[in-house]
Amino acid sequence: MQKRKIKNTKTKDEKWFFSDNNKNKIHNISDKDIYELIKLNNEEKEWQKAVQQEVINRNEMEMTQGEILIDFFRMINAKGTMIDYPFGQKLITFGSTGHLFRGERQIFRKSIPSLNRKIELLDKKSKELYRAIANLRIIRFSDFIWNFDIVPFWEAKMSDVNYKVLAQHYGFETSLLDLTNDFNIALFFATCKYVKENDCYVPLTEKDIEKSEKTKWGVIYHSPNYMLDYYNGDNIFRIYDKFKPEEIKNKKFEIDSGKFDGVAFQTGFQPFMRCSMQSGYVLPMREDNPIQLNNRFEKIHFRQSPKLSEKVFEMMENGKKVMPFEGINKAKKVIDEIKTTLIFTEKEIEEVYYNEVDKEIFSSLDEFKYAITSYKINENYDNVKIVEKIENNYLTNELKQEINEQYNEKDLLKYIGGTIYTRPEDREYLRQKCIQIYGKEI
Repeated sequence: MQKRKIKNTKTKDEKWFFSDNNKNKIHNISDKDIYELIKLNNEEKEWQKAVQQEVINRNEMEMTQGEILIDFFRMINAKGTMIDYPFGQKLITFGSTGHLFRGERQIFRKSIPSLNRKIELLDKKSKELYRAIANLRIIRFSDFIWNFDIVPFWEAKMSDVNYKVLAQHYGFETSLLDLTNDFNIALFFATCKYVKENDCYVPLTEKDIEKSEKTKWGVIYHSPNYMLDYYNGDNIFRIYDKFKPEEIKNKKFEIDSGKFDGVAFQTGFQPFMRCSMQSGYVLPMREDNPIQLNNRFEKIHFRQSPKLSEKVFEMMENGKKVMPFEGINKAKKVIDEIKTTLIFTEKEIEEVYYNEVDKEIFSSLDEFKYAITSYKINENYDNVKIVEKIENNYLTNELKQEINEQYNEKDLLKYIGGTIYTRPEDREYLRQKCIQIYGKEI
């Protein structure tokens, strides 16, 4: 492998690991190369700490206008900064780096988001109906987690909650593809396998690796952040070129609406830890091609081995650095039931219709209701049912109290680095939300 220093002082061309202009070429690397990339990734983390310290030490009163602009880019690359996203949310950043990665534990023919895999062979109407069902489940998940004190408190005092991204990280089907800005995290996902029953990862065995020629290889996709990250390069302008002026002013688009395809967004800090622990980004791909055909990524293959897998697993503290044990894990059974439910309320149906459904396909709510209750995912599933009210018998007082106790004593400010960097308008925004949620300032 051509050695590259992963540092933000390098030119754009030098942020690629390989000088070959053909980004769809496969680059095979050795274990030695992998350890070099781990070392360079750790250097990147030191750069991240230095940026954080610069932000802490800054003095805006002494800055020129040009320095304030530089400070803005320092801020958005630092931990704990509240920034605006084009899908209408204010989120708190974790530290950015100069790179984005995705790790996969075998060679796949095409890598696309979970929802895309389910609907790719369906006709246009069926796609829209299945997508609506997936979004209805996310609405139910959002309502479920609102029962835990940390979620309304986070909305009132910390930042917005990106429920769709949060649901993605807890296994719901979306048109978002997971990325990370931490090579070590990507390497973990490329060398360990997920055990669904226990919601955890374990190292690969010889048997796992030798199943086929494709399972003998791990895959890392890499891109310099200026190629994809919304707040780097010219990606802000790429997004807004897709919008008409009246759309920007008057309409809020969902992150997976298709308007933001091809640009990566940091998940930011969320009330549960998994997103930030994985240094997570999401790449909206409602209509985009598989990542294998995306020339903004370098394609890197390496030979799998139990020894490498175990070493990476140990480096990531047996998965704790990636899949932390959280209070919400105690509700896994309930969350898994929500992922497959086909019973929804009138209110949920209306919410998904007015916010998500393509009105050119279903021009009225009644037409949509008729279509979705007539639609069958496959012969093994019941039809969708619409009810007046869902009995909340899956959330016991005992479970609610048990999960609340896991979070109520947490120092949330410490979790995000000790400080939230906000503008006056951000603080007023949170103040109004707090009054809306609690009826008063707290």
